[in-house]
Amino acid sequence: MGGELIEFTGWLGFILLSLSLAKLSNKQKIDNQIMLYIKKNHKYFGWSALTALFIHGTIVTTNLVLPAMGQGKRFAILEETGWGYLLWLMLFAICVASAMLPYKVFRQRHLQMVLVLGVLLIIHIE
Repeated sequence: MGGELIEFTGWLGFILLSLSLAKLSNKQKIDNQIMLYIKKNHKYFGWSALTALFIHGTIVTTNLVLPAMGQGKRFAILEETGWGYLLWLMLFAICVASAMLPYKVFRQRHLQMVLVLGVLLIIHIE
């Protein structure tokens, strides 16, 4: 059960994260109601992704990392978990910055933060 839940929460977080980035897709007027809804609520998708990935990381830590600690084995699991934590912290920083900073200040650095998030995501999944 733990493996399926880990995989489910990881993919759920990835899908929600992708939906939160839909606002960056294009700047044209959209007639599609689903895309319009996604673009208007992209912050909620970001916070939901943050929550899903927090649950994912907690399950991974409890089921895989803690049993491997001190055994000198499974260094790959520890390394992958470290990249996962960096990924989660970057997503957390983006969500908090979008909530706390004025839009003009946040908008200037938003794309750079999203690019760093994407690089961390690719490293973590590989």
